[in-house]
Amino acid sequence: MKTHAFPGKPPFEGFQHPFTTSVSQVQLVAPTLYRFNKPFIPHETEGIIVAVELASSHLRIYVHIPTVDLPNAATVAIEVRALDGSVSYASKPQPIVSPETLRIEVPQEDLKRFAGKKVSVRYIVQLPDEQPVGSEELFAKVTSPLDFKFPVVEGVIDSKLKVTDYPDGLDVDQSIILNLEYPSVVACRWWVSYRVEGGFPVTLYDLQQTLPVAPGLPYRFRIPPQAYAFPSEATCECVVSVSFEPHDLDAQFFGLGGHKFSFVR
Repeated sequence: MKTHAFPGKPPFEGFQHPFTTSVSQVQLVAPTLYRFNKPFIPHETEGIIVAVELASSHLRIYVHIPTVDLPNAATVAIEVRALDGSVSYASKPQPIVSPETLRIEVPQEDLKRFAGKKVSVRYIVQLPDEQPVGSEELFAKVTSPLDFKFPVVEGVIDSKLKVTDYPDGLDVDQSIILNLEYPSVVACRWWVSYRVEGGFPVTLYDLQQTLPVAPGLPYRFRIPPQAYAFPSEATCECVVSVSFEPHDLDAQFFGLGGHKFSFVR
């Protein structure tokens, strides 16, 4: 199984503001959006995708602002607004720390308010006794919260799998995931390990499969019999997760749940 592209969508062009803004003859280019220390990479048709689940994770969202050419007397604030005008957020102004890039966080509680919205992000530069000037805008899409049930591993009862009951393989089923949209993928990892006493687990088998998003439909992963042809001392962890940005290898997968069990005969 592999991820498939969805044809027919034009390349993402960013909807950048057609006018260049400047202060003290410095062009105020659009900011860059980061998850912790990694920049978001735009998808070719969907642009920047911000998973609202980040608001409940350890990964914080930051707006990076180039300040090397700005006057030292300037202060900078960020502004995030929904394109439909329903929600907005503005940070407190911060002083320039030249020549470093200024980094301003979008608070997690405020990120939640933008769930399901297309947003614009810009920064506002203020000089003493002058009118504030806004930068070019960066556009992104914040996902809606996922609604899902725990995945089911066929045959697992009380944290045990009776392998002789499934000589030809078994299924891992994930029911419909509401609010999951293209270009997301659903992944299943089947990891078998053996822990040496006093040491780290040793991998015996590691199978990872992905399926393209299928709105309104369940997902099924087929596990071959060799994936559980191991002694009872081994431990298996089966986890189903989603990636909202499969085009970005640094993007985090968000777990939908899983099972940890042993094998019996």
